[in-house]
Order: sequence, then C-alpha cells, then structure tokens
Amino acid sequence: LQISPKMKLIFASVLSILAMAHAAEVEPNRQLQTVTPPIVKFGKDLGVVSQSSSHSEGTASNAYDGNTDGNWVHGDAVQNSVSHTAAGVAGDEWWQVDLSAGMGTPVVITHIAIYNRQDCCWDRLNGATVHLLDVNGQDITPTSVNNVLTGSTLAQEILFPGGVPNVAVVKVVQTADTVLQLAEVDIFGYERTTWTTFAERASDGTFTTSFS
Repeated sequence: LQISPKMKLIFASVLSILAMAHAAEVEPNRQLQTVTPPIVKFGKDLGVVSQSSSHSEGTASNAYDGNTDGNWVHGDAVQNSVSHTAAGVAGDEWWQVDLSAGMGTPVVITHIAIYNRQDCCWDRLNGATVHLLDVNGQDITPTSVNNVLTGSTLAQEILFPGGVPNVAVVKVVQTADTVLQLAEVDIFGYERTTWTTFAERASDGTFTTSFS
C-alpha cells in the first residue's frame, strides 16, 4: 500500500497532536494552544500552472520555477524563464497557478511578489491585475487591496493583511490590449489556519509558546 506525501503529512500532524494532548494530561504545567503557522513560499511542486496561450518558449511554468531571471534571450538563443502569451486581446490574456490541485486543499495567502521581464517590453505588464479565486472560481480578492500592476522593472509586492483564507487559484489577468509576460510569481502563505503548540507555564504563571 503506497501512501502519498500529502497523507503522510496528515498522519504525522494527527500523531503529533495526539502526543501533545497526552503530554498535556501528564504535565499540568503545559497546555495546548493554537497559533498562526510560519509563512512559507509555495514551491513549483505545489501548484498546477496554465495560461491562456503560449508564445515560442514562453510556457506558463517559466513564471513558477523559482527563477526570477527576466531576460527573454540569452546570447543568440531563447533560453529563458519568462512566461509569454501568444495573443494580445484585452482581458483574455491570463496566467494562473492552481494551488488546491497541487496541494489538495485551499490555502491562506499573505502576499505575492511579481517579477517583470527585464530585457525589454516591461510596459506590457502595465494594467495587469492579480486575483485570488476560491475552489468555485469566485474572486475573493479583498477590495481594499491594490491588485493592479505597473510596467516597472522592479519586483512588485501585493500584501494581504491578515491573510486571505480558502484560496485555490492565484490568477494574473492582462486587461490591456497586449500580451502577458511574467518572469516569476512568488506566492507566500500557509496551508492551515492554525497550528497546535505547547505553551510552557513560567514561574510567574504566564505561558511561553513553543512549537512542538
């Protein structure tokens, strides 16, 4: 019987929680509490990428491979890490990564960093928008967040204060009449809304949190 890495992680988490619960019973100076887990960057193996179309070597996976190099051409060869759609129809050019398909569950997103093409044509990113979608494809991007990108050559960060839960898909849409090019999309957050930890009772009666 083969067990997937995802199931192994779930089993390990359950066993850890049971062990901590038992320890709490026999160690009265320790109690369980829940805290927000550490924020991580979701790697290329934790998502399924796609885009509206692909031009030449500019496949969707180029923007989610961990490489922020924004040069389309190296020397005389097209050896790049930049995604590039084939057409330029306003609103119809998009790139996305399905995190729920890669991880098996929606996640909490805290911030996203977008890297633009560097060797030319960086203005093509101007006006593109970043969206968070749930498992039903509904846009759950907070209206208070500025999700519009510019044609800057600098990395652009979109912050989601407090984190947005239940995110299944991160999608970039080009609303202008041009192609969509992305050097890299870095997505940060965490899978679970809480972690169970031990809080140690100090001599003054207060508790100090420690991960276990």
